[in-house]
Amino acid sequence: MTLLHGIPVPAVDYSGALSVLYSLGGVSVICSAGSCGRSYACVDEFRRLPGDKLYTTKMKMLHVIMGDNDVCETVIRASFPETPSFVALLGSPVPSMIGMDLGREAKRIEEKLKIPTLWINCDGFHCYTEGVASALDALGRKFLKKQESVQKSVNLIGYSPFCHGSQKELEPVRKLIADSSVRIMCDWSKEEDAYRLADSTRAALNLVLSESGTALAEYMKAEYGIPYEMICPAGNYGLHQLENILQKRFQVSVPCPETVLTGKKDEHTDVIVIGEALFAQAVSRMFRNDLGYERAAAVCCETFFSAGKLRERFPQVRFADFEELKKMLFHLPEQSVVAGDVFFRRFASEQVKFVEIPNHGLSGNLFASLPWVGEFGILNIKKQLKEK
Repeated sequence: MTLLHGIPVPAVDYSGALSVLYSLGGVSVICSAGSCGRSYACVDEFRRLPGDKLYTTKMKMLHVIMGDNDVCETVIRASFPETPSFVALLGSPVPSMIGMDLGREAKRIEEKLKIPTLWINCDGFHCYTEGVASALDALGRKFLKKQESVQKSVNLIGYSPFCHGSQKELEPVRKLIADSSVRIMCDWSKEEDAYRLADSTRAALNLVLSESGTALAEYMKAEYGIPYEMICPAGNYGLHQLENILQKRFQVSVPCPETVLTGKKDEHTDVIVIGEALFAQAVSRMFRNDLGYERAAAVCCETFFSAGKLRERFPQVRFADFEELKKMLFHLPEQSVVAGDVFFRRFASEQVKFVEIPNHGLSGNLFASLPWVGEFGILNIKKQLKEK
């Protein structure tokens, strides 16, 4: 198991980047020996959207030895009959090890083919969260432009299918915003045209759904003066947090479901929620405020989820490497509760109640998304706890 210290999370950075680019109408080209795109398409991505355009350069040994950058342009010219709205170049382990300058290649392709071309800094050795962050930041810097601001409007940014699951899980969020008479200017999880992202600069507020969206949010704050709030609305408590943000920012009255605890509060059962920092924190708060588990805590496993500067943003989240997490799970008292991806089930004892919250970045597309937002999220966890 020591090997886990040296290998990346199953869904690596270029998979995270591709999950952002998937529906935007461009052509994504992974500079690799040929198999990197297959792992994303067959294992990581659970959506089946029409018209996706994903290619790999299928570099030969001579390309690698000579550092031949023309292979990218050759693939782009040969892979589509019509001019795409944009091209995205992504790295992988091979070009990162031989030192190919894909950033310069992206500029050359854009000048020669007259197609907007992004370079997304990936190397296949980092977590999908970094790929999501890099792709969002690259899209923002390429397509955003200054526009007149619209009051009472928001953007939804930072959605990741690996962490959040299906887009339908965010429907309670969209409904709450619509019911409050606040306009969603741009929902980055649903856009099908990269040029529509330009409308994002008209919003009065960015709602950041994961830490992967903070790089884009910081850029938009510095460049366009748009403030942002980080919010992951797990359970009814999470929706109440969103309600408070909208009321504070826009002075609106927001209809929101009441949080009603069933039974007494539990002050003795240990609950560990494992996941990305913001997501784990939100679900642990749902356990405390919606379900009454006073001893619920959030843990971010740094071996699988990149931490970086997150420790400062999430003082209530415990950051641990995989070996620390295994020891933590092994020493949990009987009848404790562990909530997280099914990958972690094998490291908890049989006496521990395990609540499945699939993370597709870990377990791939074999497991269906389960609800975690609003009342359906609460009912899902209650059902699982009752079955244990």
